[in-house]
Parts: sequence; structure tokens; C-alpha cells
Amino acid sequence: MGTPDEKLIRSFTDAGVPVLVEHNIFAYFDNTADRDRIHKHIFISKAQLEIYKQRAGDFFEPSKCISIYYPVETETFDAYDFNRDFSKPVFGRFSRDDPKKWHPINIQVLPFIKEAVPDARFHVIGLPDAYRDAIGQLNCLDMVSEFPLTMNETELCGFLNGITIFTHGAVIGESFGASIAEAMASGLPVVTHSGGDGAQAELVTDHYNGFVVDPRHIRSYAARVIQLLKEPGLKKEMGDRGKARVKEWFSVNGIVRQIEDVFEGLYSRNSG
Repeated sequence: MGTPDEKLIRSFTDAGVPVLVEHNIFAYFDNTADRDRIHKHIFISKAQLEIYKQRAGDFFEPSKCISIYYPVETETFDAYDFNRDFSKPVFGRFSRDDPKKWHPINIQVLPFIKEAVPDARFHVIGLPDAYRDAIGQLNCLDMVSEFPLTMNETELCGFLNGITIFTHGAVIGESFGASIAEAMASGLPVVTHSGGDGAQAELVTDHYNGFVVDPRHIRSYAARVIQLLKEPGLKKEMGDRGKARVKEWFSVNGIVRQIEDVFEGLYSRNSG
């Protein structure tokens, strides 16, 4: 996580390990080790590297920091026969049923969408109880179809094939955004928000493969979803761009090569 772990660092140091590389997931700065004992920090997004830079302050060392995305294993997505009908007014999202992985904006927009597109439907995996109750208070439960949690990628592809927009939201933001990347891999446009850890607004470029909205502007988020629901061609166009981005940015071979370059460079310098 990047938080101090003196026992672990000391174990490697005492064992004489000459080079320590840290995969820093949440951009914390460890003042006990980052300045001298860790030789390279790998962050899973540019947004996380920037947060680390701010936290490290005067101790930030650019030469010791690099961002390398998580890989997205696209074999299942590539093999699945996506025959999505973009004319269907169905949007949705999947995540753990953890309120931190949701954002109030995900449900605050429902009445506006329902008014503009009465036959719109919201498909969900991982709906927290508190959010379900809130949807009920908004009189929008008739829009919602819930699907069971799954760790099966083929089942996930089936779910993604049944929606035409991925509507993301997380109160803590995303350090990377695996669900966004997988939605993109399936050919979906994404509507998300700025703020938090911020990587969601890095994976999604506003007006390119989706829309990025200030989460304080509920009507703006709803307007973007409504726009896409009414423009099947735009959904397909943005979805294709997102799928191409996954191939370019998150391919397993490309990510592995980047990590190899880090290890080989450090080994060469250390061994002389």
C-alpha cells in the first residue's frame, strides 16, 4: 500500500538484498524507507504518482518513481461474441457491494434519466443495501435490475454485453480502475467523475471514450448519460476508442516489458 512496513523492509535489508522495488498501490509516502532503502517506486497510474509527489514534498525523487498501469488480461473479452445492441437504453455498472466503491451520484441521476428516457434501465452488480434503499426513496427501483456477484469473466462479459453505457462512480476515486478498464475492453463508453484518487479521469478522456464530470454537478452527469442513451452511434464510437485504448495502454506483454526494463536497469546499475 505504500504505508510504512519497517519489519518487512528491515528483513530484506538485513538479508543483504541490494535492490528494493516497491509497487506502491495507494501512493503513501514512507518516511522511514522511501528516502534511502527503496530504490524504485512503481505506481499504477500517473494520478497516483502525482499524489505521492505531493505527499513526499521536498523528499520527492523523480528518478526513483515511474507509473506502470495494471495489465488487463483481454483474452476472454476478445474471445467473447459481443453482439451488443447500442440502441437499447440500458446503462449499468459492476463493483464490490462496498459503499466506498460507489458514489451518490450513481443514484442521484436516476430520476433525471427516468424523466428524459422513460424506458431506460439500470443494470447492476454489487448494489449496497444503503444505495438500494436510497433508490427506493427516489421511486426508481423499477429502473433497476440486479445481477449476482461473480468472479467468472465469461459471466461478466455476458453482463457487459447487456448494457450500452458503463456509469462509474466511487467516493474514493480509483487508484487504477480495473472495472473501468474491463468495461472499456468490452467496447463500452464510460461516464465517470473527477476527484478522489483520480485515475478514473485518466483512463477516460472527456469527449473521447466517454465523459468525465464534476461529481458536484448531478444534472451534468445525468445529461451525459441521457445524451449517450439517445445517440447509439456515439456510444459505439466511444466504445471502440476505449477498446483500442485498452490494447494500447494495458496489454499484458507491454506491461511486463516495462517492468522488466525497470528490473534490468536497476540490476545493471547495481552490478556495475
